[in-house]
Amino acid sequence: MMVLRKNAKLTEEHADKAIKRALGLLLGMDMEPKKYAEGVDFRLFYHGFRHTSDHVLPAFEAIAEKENLDEEEVILGKHAAGFHDTGFLFQYLANESIGASLAEGYMLTWPLPYTRGHIEIVRDAIQNTDMKNPPQTKVAAVLRDADLSSLGHPDFLSTSEALKIESRLHPESPMHEASLDDQVWATSQLKFISGFHDWFTDGARQLYQEQKEKNIAELREYHGL
Repeated sequence: MMVLRKNAKLTEEHADKAIKRALGLLLGMDMEPKKYAEGVDFRLFYHGFRHTSDHVLPAFEAIAEKENLDEEEVILGKHAAGFHDTGFLFQYLANESIGASLAEGYMLTWPLPYTRGHIEIVRDAIQNTDMKNPPQTKVAAVLRDADLSSLGHPDFLSTSEALKIESRLHPESPMHEASLDDQVWATSQLKFISGFHDWFTDGARQLYQEQKEKNIAELREYHGL
């Protein structure tokens, strides 16, 4: 039975349970062999469990605090952060809508206390991580910045290497060709981090821009660019 409430009070416990569910999916703990015939793709060296648990979730919380998101926005944002890459369990490209549907399916489980508005906020934030359009809500903006917070972390070079390896193993990836040559990869990464990318929130800029600039300099020096 699926029942949506007109009004509902969300708590941190709801966020914790949703995150547990999402991380369980990413770890393959909830796999149903008939439904997931190929199982978890363990070749996700970048978009795997640790990307969500160690980077995106803590970054979302840190940016949300800087942006003064209200309690409900933070709780819903944690749902979106937890589920944002679960679509990778089904396909590599255009997986955002699948992750959004997995989150919605979880939120529709009776007797969870979600409204249609709650579900739409989470769906929109997850789908917006495809980077095709600017985020239209605060939750989506914070998640977009959290998803790329590795650009402003001291371990940027190692996470970039993980993404390169993952891209090499997925010919359908738009980064596959660049990943086949280390110098081409480095050049494409530099173009993205120094030219294409910008933060959507002041909070992310405060938290990560200084280190991002150091990473750009280190990338140039390491690869002689």
